[in-house]
Amino acid sequence: MKKIISILIPIFNEKENINIIYNNIINIISGITERYDYEILFLDNHSNDGSYEICKSIAKNNKNTRIIRHSRNFGYQSNILSGYDSCVGDCAITIDSDGQDDPKYILDFISIWERGYDVVYGIRKTRKDNFFIKIFVKLFYKLLNYFSDISIPANAGDFRLIDKKIILHLKKFKEKNIFLRGVIFYLGFNQIGLEYDRGKRLKGKSKFSLLQYFDFGQNGILSFSKFPLKFITVFGFLIFSFSIFLIFIYLFKFFNGEISQPGFTSIILFLLFFFGIIIFFIGIVSLYIGQIVDEVKDRPRYIIDDTEK
Repeated sequence: MKKIISILIPIFNEKENINIIYNNIINIISGITERYDYEILFLDNHSNDGSYEICKSIAKNNKNTRIIRHSRNFGYQSNILSGYDSCVGDCAITIDSDGQDDPKYILDFISIWERGYDVVYGIRKTRKDNFFIKIFVKLFYKLLNYFSDISIPANAGDFRLIDKKIILHLKKFKEKNIFLRGVIFYLGFNQIGLEYDRGKRLKGKSKFSLLQYFDFGQNGILSFSKFPLKFITVFGFLIFSFSIFLIFIYLFKFFNGEISQPGFTSIILFLLFFFGIIIFFIGIVSLYIGQIVDEVKDRPRYIIDDTEK
């Protein structure tokens, strides 16, 4: 019996690229149909530009293609997760619908998987994004790897192959703000990276803004690092110790009559400094509390509106 390759294509308002990327994938995958069966899953994150209708038409005319449509946009990670939950393959390959990740590397992923690796992830050797996104990505990976308990290779994205046993383990995770890249590396097993050149979008503009990149990065750090909380604790202890030291100094000067008039400027500066630190630390703690609130609510990570075979 042939093994099944599941190919997951996350989509949000990509009507100009869907047919192109689909045909490219079919051309690539047709070369291994003697050895493998396959399925292609369009994961529509509630597009409103006609993408859903295009995917629906493709699914109706191709027996190996399905579409899963969310009831609203639940975010990129939840979209991919719905594909992992729904696919039936012995492995699953995730590839974006904008064409930046070349489908030709699918064959390389499968070849490496055949050698016994459970996860094959793409490493973007070069990428054609704008300057600010490149800087942010570089900074994000440095912070995440320095402060967290896991190590993710710089420029490793969501273009990857994972074995079925990885998918089964992923289903045990119930995190609402799941950071899939981190979770997959956290699982361990046999993993290897494949360097590739990431190209430009085929058509249209990116739907992922710089602010969304920031939220994505924030979620990754909060999910896998307690360093900000540890930093607050250590810094707070140092400030407390310094305050005790100053109290003794000023008491000593006061009883020796060395303080004749309090300094207004120094008082204002101290107040501004400590209030600023307190507000900043409260902000960090609030981010973690927000994560906890999402987990406690236990709302579904996505809701499927429609599926088409």
